[in-house]
Amino acid sequence: MNVLHNGDVTALASQAELCAFILRCPPAEAQRVVVEAERLGVDPIDMCARRLGLGEHLVMERAARWAGVDYDAMMPQTIRGSARQLRLDSLATTRTIHADVDGESRYYLAPGIADVLALRSAVRRGGLRHRIVLTPRVALRRARRQ
Repeated sequence: MNVLHNGDVTALASQAELCAFILRCPPAEAQRVVVEAERLGVDPIDMCARRLGLGEHLVMERAARWAGVDYDAMMPQTIRGSARQLRLDSLATTRTIHADVDGESRYYLAPGIADVLALRSAVRRGGLRHRIVLTPRVALRRARRQ
């Protein structure tokens, strides 16, 4: 869900900055997308992927680049653990899958806009304790079924 509350200008600006990066559009256009997503009660990331037709893969790839974390369109076959609600650093509770890839612990997630903003902030502060990889929700769903 969107993080705007009663005209929060700072949240609007942050969300619009991310949406402008994802959509490759001017800030004013991205701001309109964020406001429309709020009006519809949907996450702006979902709006970019579905309603504006960019698709989940491209949107997550660009969101990862903007936040400064890795992106992978596919989940590894060798997953340890299972899908679960997990709190990572300053992120809100989000569905996450833990995987051990080549001896390295990674956390795969498909966050909403609030968590992408939190990720970027954590990366800039040097505060990530875990290797975070953004992935499309469809990849998380497939991995849970394996």
